[in-house]
Amino acid sequence: MKNTIWVIYLLFLSSLSLAQDISLFEKHQAISQEQRFFKTYSLEDTIQISNELISYSEIFHQNLVDSLNAGKVLHGKQLTTFHEIGSYFIGINQRLNDFIKQDDSRVVTKAKLEQLNSFFRIYYPFYENDKFRRFINDEDLSFGITRFQIHNAIMSLLDKEKLQDLARNSRNQNQHYSDLIRFIKNESKINALVKNYKRLNRLDLKVDRNQDLAYNLSRDFGNTVGRVRWRKGYLWKNQAVLEEIYENLKPLDIITEKTYFALTDRFIPGHFGHNAIWLGTKDQLEEIGMWHHPAIIPYQEQIAEGKSIIEVDRSGSHLKTLKDFMNVDELAIIRVNRLSFSSINLERTYNILLAQLGKIYDFNFDVETTDTLVCSELIYQSFEEIFWPTEDYLGRTTISPDNVASLALYNNPPVDLVYYAAQKSKNDFKYKNLDDLASDVGFKKVGQLYKKTEKKCRRRGRRRICHEVLIDLEYSDHDLIPNLDLTW
Repeated sequence: MKNTIWVIYLLFLSSLSLAQDISLFEKHQAISQEQRFFKTYSLEDTIQISNELISYSEIFHQNLVDSLNAGKVLHGKQLTTFHEIGSYFIGINQRLNDFIKQDDSRVVTKAKLEQLNSFFRIYYPFYENDKFRRFINDEDLSFGITRFQIHNAIMSLLDKEKLQDLARNSRNQNQHYSDLIRFIKNESKINALVKNYKRLNRLDLKVDRNQDLAYNLSRDFGNTVGRVRWRKGYLWKNQAVLEEIYENLKPLDIITEKTYFALTDRFIPGHFGHNAIWLGTKDQLEEIGMWHHPAIIPYQEQIAEGKSIIEVDRSGSHLKTLKDFMNVDELAIIRVNRLSFSSINLERTYNILLAQLGKIYDFNFDVETTDTLVCSELIYQSFEEIFWPTEDYLGRTTISPDNVASLALYNNPPVDLVYYAAQKSKNDFKYKNLDDLASDVGFKKVGQLYKKTEKKCRRRGRRRICHEVLIDLEYSDHDLIPNLDLTW
């Protein structure tokens, strides 16, 4: 009965969003890379779309910069949305380039002004914020964005000769662009702006080189350590447990595991060492109306063969069978509960999730980067409406498998623990519960609630005195961010 209710609920969610002919990944490839998505749009249509993007972006980017200035970590919805904006910005400007090639001087001038207008409204007020600029210039192939693609597009718009020509030919344009025209006629301001943007780009490239060095060192270490395993997992080839887990798994369940026999687990903070997501079997995806969705279609053959798990490991993001995943000692299933799913668009979750396939491993372990992923970052970005806990580690913000699992212990949690099995020796199989999870990830049960334990220390003379503190953790959603839904 419970399974039937769950399927009906997911079917309802699936019906809330409009069916699309292409996946989110294919759509943004067409917008920002292949330059074909807006080919049928007239100049007026393109300007209308540009204005809708501007209206959305001005609010979103201001809130984003406010978060950055307040020292807040960007959540999944923010990470996906600023690259959606970037993709549309690129695609719209590419379409406006088509009009610039025409013979009608009024059309050409209007298209050029709208290109500049979109830049000055969407990016100009925020571009000198270092974190903002570096984020929007990150690569994210899920949305067709390459490294520094936004910066290069902006610098092309600020070409001195182009602006001088535009200033000469923009006298008869309407009041909509009057402030912009005054700005581009101020040659000293434009020159200073271009000079500053070039300087900022040199600084960003230097930051990139330092990050690349750290990445390469971490990758070499991780690949060396990752090869060290001294036995198979105790749940490996346990047919009874395998079948039991199959029976329990539902579409978009989060799987988390522990491997005591892997050296990498000794370097990952906390109890668990890895996360993955269950896409669903063919039958399950048919039940919830997703089997023929454009995001699923390219992977139907693999899913039909049993590859229903999507994960990120040192080899990158890929699909895997549950049987191959079972080389572990412990396995837990975390499920996004129905209360949380009411605010999650099922199609969008699958779209974002499957758009991550092909990305490489994030050896920098930075949750706010989008060009690379670790296992928990896959969850962080795909379930973008959930406010996942993070922590500072080695000078950057990370999300660990323990962070993901611990959310089930918060007050008013958006996820539930639905299964937990462990085997630490050949004859020591047992089922675990929420109390066990709390103990494993550093929480304590106080009455009916779970509280996180933290060690607080202070100096008294030469001595360091430490004591344990219990912290109440109440889950609350991040501020609602509407989906970027432009009129097509």
